[in-house]
Amino acid sequence: MPMPSPDAPGFPDAPGSPGSGRSSHRFRGVVVPALVVVLIGGGTAAVAAVGQGGPATTRTAATASVTTTGTLSVNQKSVAQGATVTFSYSTPTATVNADNWIGLYSNPGNGPVSQTDVGASTSWQYAPSAGGTQSFSTSSLAPGNYIAYYLYDNGYTWLAQPVTFTVTAAPAVTPPVYQTEFGSGTLNSPSGIALDASGDVWVSDTGNNRVVEFSASGTDIGGFTPSGSYALNGPTAIAVNAAGDVFVADTGDNRVVEFTATGTELNVFGAAGGSGALNAPSGVAVNASGQVLVSDTGNNRVAEFTASGAYSTSFNSKMGSPTGITVDASGDIWVADSGLADAGPDAVMEYNSAGTWLTTLGSGETSVKGGLSDPSDVALDGSGHAFVADPDYGWVEEFDTSGPYLNEFGDAQPGLLSYPQSLAVNSAGDVFVTDTGDNQIVEFVPGS
Repeated sequence: MPMPSPDAPGFPDAPGSPGSGRSSHRFRGVVVPALVVVLIGGGTAAVAAVGQGGPATTRTAATASVTTTGTLSVNQKSVAQGATVTFSYSTPTATVNADNWIGLYSNPGNGPVSQTDVGASTSWQYAPSAGGTQSFSTSSLAPGNYIAYYLYDNGYTWLAQPVTFTVTAAPAVTPPVYQTEFGSGTLNSPSGIALDASGDVWVSDTGNNRVVEFSASGTDIGGFTPSGSYALNGPTAIAVNAAGDVFVADTGDNRVVEFTATGTELNVFGAAGGSGALNAPSGVAVNASGQVLVSDTGNNRVAEFTASGAYSTSFNSKMGSPTGITVDASGDIWVADSGLADAGPDAVMEYNSAGTWLTTLGSGETSVKGGLSDPSDVALDGSGHAFVADPDYGWVEEFDTSGPYLNEFGDAQPGLLSYPQSLAVNSAGDVFVTDTGDNQIVEFVPGS
């Protein structure tokens, strides 16, 4: 992953970052002096720059009138660990600053209670606009009480009254358990997987450039190997619509191809050029209206097409190298983002049907439970759980769709996975995983 620039959020010496614990901040080798706040009446404060430990000697101290009439509120006063907590903020025009920030601290006893630095925050983000929202994952926050401060210009002057919230422990959930495996000897580097209305399992058999159909019990019952202009070139993802038509992300040919269940070619998406041209697509889903949604990985976006194949729109908020994609019963779109582009995290992100970002699952690129590294696919069950394939770590992670990490599985025998790349969940909650490194499909069932 690329390292942040020296003045980007996450740089080690940025405000409240772990280990900073000081009242001056270093950007590109320049020490920005601490702020001294002097009330001057009328709801304003004079902010004077002084050097740490004494007056500044290398620059002229500056003062500015800073209004203290901003607002800060939290969307939930209590959240389960791993869920997203969102803060709404506003400040008058006079105190809008690109380096205004929101910091989270354990409570009581921490944070800039006297508008001076008393230690590092547990998490922080810039809040550069006159008003807006900032969302934080609580995956890295231990259960307990917290307080959030909205602060001025990389310093500790309050822009609003702080707000408190509580992080509670996520409920314990039994992970799925190994049931069976199938496809060994038939499949060659299988990538995508999907289920049809009857429960049959459809697999994009990448190494053989074909599609294979298995019964729900794992019997090979068919499939097809397209030829001619519809021949596949490294197919990855696969989806099946309500009518039983099969959509294949033909990654090597930069397109999605639609077939009947018997392999008759019906349509091609993304190959006509223009705004809808695809670049190495690696995820495909079909919503209830028949619209086809494609993770256009090489273009760092999700592209949407009508059922007839016409390009309609795209979105890419907070996205970089999207891979697997699925649509839930309400029409929200869930995208596994591998984070290989600068703009995106290693996470799963939820968007509404219009492409507006809603929430994020995963606590960043870390092998700590709840962390993801280049996640490749996401699938949802009927009880509000999301399952994420993490090929780098060789397991599947389970989250509550509200955010909390619940479990991981596939990391031990029986059912040990090798580069799991895609997954699908049936109505009973059984999870089918493409165990790509072992050339097979592994099925897990809900734990008791």
